[in-house]
Amino acid sequence: MNTILAWIGALYPYSFLALLLLFSIWFIFDVNKLKIKILNIILFLSALVYFASFFSHYPIEWFMIVWFLRDLAIFTLFFKFWELFFRFKIVSGVLVAVLAVVFGYLYYKNGKLPNILPKEKTEFVFEPSAELLFELYNLEQMEQLKLLLKDFNPEIIPAFPHLKDSANTTLDNCFTINLKDSIEASKVKKILDDSKIAVWVEYNETIEIEPINVLAQSQGDKFTCRSLNDLYVLELWAFKYMDIDNFATQIKKKSPQKKARIFILDTGVDSRHEDLKDNYISLSAKYDSDTQKHGTHCAGIACAVSNNKIGIASLNLNNSLTSITSITVLPKGRGTQEAIIDGILLAADQGADVISMSLGGKSTDLSQIAYNKAIEYANYKGAIVVVAAGNSNENAKFHVPAACKNVITVAAVDEKLNKATFSNLVNEMEYKLSAPGVNIYSTVPKNQYEKLSGTSMATPYVASILGILKAFNPDLTTQEAFELLSETGMETQNTAATGKLIQPYKALQKLKKPTGKSLVMSFLRKTIYY
Repeated sequence: MNTILAWIGALYPYSFLALLLLFSIWFIFDVNKLKIKILNIILFLSALVYFASFFSHYPIEWFMIVWFLRDLAIFTLFFKFWELFFRFKIVSGVLVAVLAVVFGYLYYKNGKLPNILPKEKTEFVFEPSAELLFELYNLEQMEQLKLLLKDFNPEIIPAFPHLKDSANTTLDNCFTINLKDSIEASKVKKILDDSKIAVWVEYNETIEIEPINVLAQSQGDKFTCRSLNDLYVLELWAFKYMDIDNFATQIKKKSPQKKARIFILDTGVDSRHEDLKDNYISLSAKYDSDTQKHGTHCAGIACAVSNNKIGIASLNLNNSLTSITSITVLPKGRGTQEAIIDGILLAADQGADVISMSLGGKSTDLSQIAYNKAIEYANYKGAIVVVAAGNSNENAKFHVPAACKNVITVAAVDEKLNKATFSNLVNEMEYKLSAPGVNIYSTVPKNQYEKLSGTSMATPYVASILGILKAFNPDLTTQEAFELLSETGMETQNTAATGKLIQPYKALQKLKKPTGKSLVMSFLRKTIYY
């Protein structure tokens, strides 16, 4: 039954457009005093299809009145347009003729009609072999730069050409350098560092998925859960420490302002997985499969479909608070700094509320200017960035993007709330939290499930609760979210090294109500885009 309703609901936008088109035809015949009985019947049936799809598309709630009034307003304006069109036939005819001539000429000249609206870029291309990433002070200095580096015969490529909001960052002045001989990279970097052409220069470091730690199963205490009916819910030992039943009750008491979007920057996500597909929003088919299993596993932790009697559950207990979207930045488990930054910028431009990155590695460039600029851009666009601390059992300050500014860095704990043996220490991180990261059961490609360990698994738990908090208060900033989760968090056996363990129920209890501005923006967003 749910499948049938979903199919009918998917017809909603098309049924509305069909209704407008049929009404236009009916109006033409009515103005000319022509009565065609079959047209009346078709118009009536199209209206029935519209209403059926409308009620299947939207959840039954009071806001349905607003959505219907919106459609009614569009229909009324459309009716008035047709009325004016036929009242002033000569003017309207001339206008249509002029437009036909203009578009006809453009088609004749270009072989296609022009795009009135620019196509939004949802993919990026990066040069995996580029050695350096840098920013120019002035784009007019490009010829001077080429002259300076002529002996190295470099390929200089714009790093982030798809950037949407260039007025709020200088990343549009960034380029990569691809050298024929990578050994020359240090020489070229020194030349650029010494010149007054580049603002900064960094190595375009390669990042790989760190070895996944599968640890011996500890005998953790069993727990009970009344709120979930998922097949493997009792495998989710993390929920033992998250007061899931009270959290479910708290969710029912509050009204979300939006459905928050969590972007998983990883190896891709199996978008057809039985326990992910209903919560998954595709950005590009390019990102809808997993080249490994890492990204799909993280996606399940962040936003698996809950209470569907199959698979696992996520903190999105009623499936109405968050969605997941994938951007592949580590194809085949490996990617560059440029690709990861590209992913951050793309996610921010596509409306991410939370950007989850279960990736990282040691860095030789401790300043990390490019990463920090990208994170600043994402914050400006309203996204909270959450990253894995790393799996080397050392200080996270030597790992990126864990050590970057304005990110929430996540350490992993085991079933006894000890710091996981592999987890990096987050003592010196500005915003630090912990979540379960040992023997975490989650989704992997082809409708399978598996236990994996790592700070990679802890990170999407934090991303999940951040998304839920943003669903109730879209204005929440990184600092506010961290302070809330830290204040309400649970002490671990090594809190100094791990940060507080997230407590979703307590955090949601203490979450402040959204501001008036946020409520207005949420109303408009829900009215226009839902």
